[in-house]
Amino acid sequence: MTEQKAPGAEKKRPADPYESASLLSKLFFLWTGDLLAVGASTSLDSSHIPECSKMDESSQLVDRLMYHWDNTDKSSPHRLFFAMVKTFAPDYGWLGLILLFETPLRIYQANLLGYLVNYFFDEPPSSISIYNDGYILSAMLVSASIIVVFCHHQYFFRGNRMGMQMRVALSGALYNKSVKLHLRSLSKTATGKIVSLASQDVEILQFAGLFSHFIYVPLIEAAAILYVGVQEVGISFFFGFVAILLMVPMQSFFSGLISKNRKMTASHTDERIKLVNQALMGVRVMKMNGWELAFKDLVQSVRTLEVASLMRTNYLKAINEAIFFSAPNVVACIVWVAYVRMGHEITPKKMFTVLSLLVIIQLSFTKVRRMCLMWCDCTYICICVLVCAS
Repeated sequence: MTEQKAPGAEKKRPADPYESASLLSKLFFLWTGDLLAVGASTSLDSSHIPECSKMDESSQLVDRLMYHWDNTDKSSPHRLFFAMVKTFAPDYGWLGLILLFETPLRIYQANLLGYLVNYFFDEPPSSISIYNDGYILSAMLVSASIIVVFCHHQYFFRGNRMGMQMRVALSGALYNKSVKLHLRSLSKTATGKIVSLASQDVEILQFAGLFSHFIYVPLIEAAAILYVGVQEVGISFFFGFVAILLMVPMQSFFSGLISKNRKMTASHTDERIKLVNQALMGVRVMKMNGWELAFKDLVQSVRTLEVASLMRTNYLKAINEAIFFSAPNVVACIVWVAYVRMGHEITPKKMFTVLSLLVIIQLSFTKVRRMCLMWCDCTYICICVLVCAS
């Protein structure tokens, strides 16, 4: 007789396809094909979602974090930070190699673009023969672009995954801590505060997993671009490079203001959630005494402060974005004015090569590194809040 399953029996979920995927499948993300094919033909339910990977399981992530937490100096104010580093640095550190491999390819793309433009404008040929063939230059440019795309997506996939692992580990650690609190400590800790920590503050770590390597990679990239740019147009490129560097402390200042506003917003959010939680717990007493309007005004005043802090943060972000979008035109103008005033003539090759280099360094310094500093500041505040809560 064939065994009949109960009507409500749960179907066995498929195994994680990533663990058994080949290198080619991981490189092209082919391991997602089965799930995408099922989603294209029918509505997805829980039985279609693959099993969680062993390296992403919350139990082992929390155990690793708690092990390093217990073995870290209890008197250190950076105890949680050191525990996080010991837990995730071995798996996270090598991701920087992907960015370091991508950096010279992006710079080489700028040079190839200049040689290709030089080929179409019938400028004097290069001493290197392959740079005088349009087909070879086009093939090399496309190949470099494809490799950069692969590196970019592989880094962001793994960075997102690592950030999610950090988030899961800290959420599990918060849960373990909360269920072990003494009644005296529990009476002093609002439920809304714990929910806010697990839902908002811990979420920041996912972005920190993406951008942490951009603390040092743009510096290496800047040194290489400065060398190539000076070789191309001389000292005038240095003037534009200095202009970009002057934008860095300006954006660091705005990032510091954003992190301060983030801390202020977090305190207002905790206060609002605490008040709403108290209102829900004492709703009968509040209704009997007619305190609804007074409590509404109290919650609304805290919410007004929270919204004002969020608005200030958005204004600061808008200023940073304005600096980012205006930087290429300003820097290019500085470079070419200095180059012409020195008695040189602008050629299409120099124009395209230098503009490409400026776009790369401008993106790295005034966009990606700014986001890196902002999220690292927010992560530091998040860790400080979590340490105080623990």
